[in-house]
Amino acid sequence: MFIAYEVSIQLVGSLREVVPLIERGDRDLADQMRRAASRIDEAHAPRAILDRLLAILWRLTHPR
Repeated sequence: MFIAYEVSIQLVGSLREVVPLIERGDRDLADQMRRAASRIDEAHAPRAILDRLLAILWRLTHPR
C-alpha cells in the first residue's frame, strides 16, 4: 500500500481530540473526521505523524 496514504490515515486517527473544535465551525468536516478516525486502531502524536507525512510528500515532489 502507498505509505503516504497509511500515514495520512494515522494522522486523521490521532486528531480525535481536535474534532470537537472543528465541529463548531464545520459539522460536515467533523463528521468526516470521526468516520475516518473510527477505522484507526492506533493513535500516535499528531505532530510526529504530520512531520513524517510532510517529509514523504516532499521527497515525492522533489526527487534527487
